[in-house]
Amino acid sequence: MANSITALDIVSMGVGDILSLPSSALRALDEADTILGAEHHFASLKDTPCTGTKVQYASPFSQVKYQLLSLEGKVVILASGDSLFFGIGQWINTHFSDFNPTFHVNVSSIQAACHLISKPWQTLNILTAHGRPLMNIRSTLQNNRLYGLLTDKNSQPKDVALILQQAGFTDSTLWICEAIGTPEQRVTQCSVKEILNDGEQTTKTSNNILPAEFHPLHVTIFETSGNGNILPEFPGIADSSFSTDGDKKGSGLLTKKEVRINILSLLQPTAGDIGWDIGAGCGGVSVEWARWNQEGKVYGIEYHPDRLHHLRENQQRFGVANNLNIIEGRAPQALDGLPKPQKIFIGGSGGELTSILSMCWERLHINGKLVIACVTENNKSNALTFAQGLNTSSSSPEAITEFTQVSIAKSDTIANQLILRPQLPVLLISITKIGQEH
Repeated sequence: MANSITALDIVSMGVGDILSLPSSALRALDEADTILGAEHHFASLKDTPCTGTKVQYASPFSQVKYQLLSLEGKVVILASGDSLFFGIGQWINTHFSDFNPTFHVNVSSIQAACHLISKPWQTLNILTAHGRPLMNIRSTLQNNRLYGLLTDKNSQPKDVALILQQAGFTDSTLWICEAIGTPEQRVTQCSVKEILNDGEQTTKTSNNILPAEFHPLHVTIFETSGNGNILPEFPGIADSSFSTDGDKKGSGLLTKKEVRINILSLLQPTAGDIGWDIGAGCGGVSVEWARWNQEGKVYGIEYHPDRLHHLRENQQRFGVANNLNIIEGRAPQALDGLPKPQKIFIGGSGGELTSILSMCWERLHINGKLVIACVTENNKSNALTFAQGLNTSSSSPEAITEFTQVSIAKSDTIANQLILRPQLPVLLISITKIGQEH
């Protein structure tokens, strides 16, 4: 990057006053030519003898990159809390690592909040609703867990309580920690029922009254409790939990639980993976895939309007909008422009299986996996022909193929007698692409 920045320091402001800054941060501020920050950051520095020019962050934030590139000399960026904890630090490392930025440590609001309520923060599950749908936290909620939530204007305590209620955690406790480290600091402890005005109030605050409004700068700690079991806590989501296009829950175009678990076991998704679910239907595979591999990205490709409706409903229901991307269209054309995948599942092909397989194999990363589910004899024949033809030439990459047939029988009754009624067997073909990336 060509500009005149000679030193780039990121000062984490923490949650206290200027006295919380380490000596290294104070020295960087003293020597800075330009200090970039927000208005409330500069208010904290009012008693500090900084001679550098104070510049407020550009708005929208997307312009900050160009703003920073226009600066010269020694530049200090002010960050709320701890810049490397859900803060600006990751963005700095992504765009300005060439400047070897120096980060100055401080206490995050989540850490401070745990001290305020006497909870050990190594047990905390950290969530953030900054700039993303609050509904996404549903994908991580489990019973009898302690969570810390970084909030924004769209994630008020009542909104959090409503999600907990919908997830079956109606006995949960919330601690709302406002304006931490300032004279306006306040901690409110309440239950889900209290905050939703659905029970007798026993709120613990300094004046024992539930506030009508909360300070814009707050974090929420909550401990889940209740019957739960509305959202799955372990792989193998019940078919009846999905929205489908069938006449009854669990029917319709949805890969059934027993087959779905086998598919995910063959795919073995890992953090950072890009995955394609071609013919996603109502989202059985793609939703469960995204739910248990939150550090990966799944692209669900579907063209049928009714199925797309249920796919979007399930995306929201299970809180996976953050890492399940729905692509409306037919494969193979809809695959153009998608990022190159490490894992591919083909559950539906609309009669285009041969051309889809060819494109998928070409785009698949080396050491990636392609899993095909076949029910009809035509698809079995086409998939087998494709798999058997992969190693017929001397050119790399090599293919390692595994065949698994899943046959399920489920309980039913005839004349009040128990029977096991077989379902259509599903052939799963798993192909691993071995070779060297070019």
